[in-house]
Amino acid sequence: MTLMDLEYYPKGYDSFKIFLFKKVERISLALYLSTSHLSDEVSLKTNVRSMADVLIKDILLFNRGESNTNTVSKIKEDFLEIKSLISISMNCNLINQNNAHILLEEINRLSREIENQKDNFVGDTEFKKSFFVVESRHKLSEAAVDSRSEHKGHEQKQSQTSESYINKEINKGQTEVSESNERTQEIMKIIKDNKKVTIKDISNQIKNVSEKTIQRELIKMVSLNLIKKEGERRWSTYSAA
Repeated sequence: MTLMDLEYYPKGYDSFKIFLFKKVERISLALYLSTSHLSDEVSLKTNVRSMADVLIKDILLFNRGESNTNTVSKIKEDFLEIKSLISISMNCNLINQNNAHILLEEINRLSREIENQKDNFVGDTEFKKSFFVVESRHKLSEAAVDSRSEHKGHEQKQSQTSESYINKEINKGQTEVSESNERTQEIMKIIKDNKKVTIKDISNQIKNVSEKTIQRELIKMVSLNLIKKEGERRWSTYSAA
């Protein structure tokens, strides 16, 4: 990902959202190019291109965080309709068969990427209980009874406490990012050493980390094209991309 990418896309776009949009953009372009030789009178040309436009709009909704069941279902319907149109075009010799197969394969791959990632769009930040800890209402009331000077001193102390707390949370967040990067490198090494592994294989080698955490790391690594996933659920295996 280049600096230009970061400037071009919205601030809320992480590497996966940029990857997802670029992928859909390429698929939509391919749909336009594969039908460019058809006459405008061929209704299938209009239908294919219309679905390319619809797909871009729905992916924008998905990237915006609207990953509820309706949005995900709508994207699946988009893929299904596009695949149906491609199959019809291929069987009627209206588009190049090799191009059609590549398009179908790319759409299937992208559909799996979205299915693997959709749960992460409910919220990108995981709050810990300590984040919401503040001084009790009674303590704040007692401070208000004191003299003006004492009250001012209390406000300064409160400000320092808040600033200290914010710095602590920032440091905590940086530590968590650092730990995640270390896990990513460790998982990558395990995959390279063993060629193909399951979550259980990785869990047996990385101690004091839950399988759920390892699964989140694997989803992130798949979305960044660092590794590839085969199979579903407990039968999933992971290998170097």
